[in-house]
Amino acid sequence: SPVGYWWAYVDANDGEVLVRTNHAAAFNIPTTVKSDVQLNYAADPFTELTSPDHSLQVNGQNSYTDADGFVNLSVPTANPYQVNSWIRGRYCRTQRYSGEGADANWTDTGTPGTPLLVKWDDSNSLPSERDAYYSVNRVHRWLKDHDPIFTSLDFPLTTVVNRTNGTCN
Repeated sequence: SPVGYWWAYVDANDGEVLVRTNHAAAFNIPTTVKSDVQLNYAADPFTELTSPDHSLQVNGQNSYTDADGFVNLSVPTANPYQVNSWIRGRYCRTQRYSGEGADANWTDTGTPGTPLLVKWDDSNSLPSERDAYYSVNRVHRWLKDHDPIFTSLDFPLTTVVNRTNGTCN
């Protein structure tokens, strides 16, 4: 018999099982990640974009957004769960330079069936963190478009922002 949460209706007279129904269901928190980024230069206006390949954590499990910045976060029950995110993903892991404070992080409660938006903006992150994440992923996508079998950069590249020691990223 398959795994499930079964309800059985049994005839009280003879014990015959009349109906057996599996009430197990997939519980997902539909989540979209968006960021305000400057597309090319620090003086560019901010543009809100979805964030592909972005890492999120719920119930001790890591998940990544798709190319549209969306992921269904699977959880075992219909209860609310704490959802965590940082500006990192499959191909980029932003990190503030020493002395620049803690890396950007985002935490909120997600409820299965209710859309959740993770929005990176000036209230929870530095523009340099968001711009670096966007740029590293843009270059990674360009490389994959031109050389799909190239895998040497298929890992979270540590990207240090706001360096003050005269060294550029």
